[in-house]
Amino acid sequence: MIIPDKIKIGGHQYTVELVPEIEREILGRVTHSSAKILLKNAEGAFSILFSTFLHEVIHSINFLYGPINLNHDESINRLAEALYQIFVDNPEIFKGEGIVI
Repeated sequence: MIIPDKIKIGGHQYTVELVPEIEREILGRVTHSSAKILLKNAEGAFSILFSTFLHEVIHSINFLYGPINLNHDESINRLAEALYQIFVDNPEIFKGEGIVI
């Protein structure tokens, strides 16, 4: 799997950037006004980086489509982890542009 440098969410093209630091020791941030997802490029497990990417994608979905009962970071973390595991466990379903397995 790779993390794409662009992702389309709800008709909007978001750019994805790996950065050395994000404020307050967080791992990711989405800025809707500039359609950017920032991910902390730190040493560590790729699974953490990818689940952080999914976390920010879910924030974007929640922002664009309105509240979907994912207003708490704990709920978003659980969904991001679950989606990551689905991607890993079912690679044949997710083959396509932007995902390389």
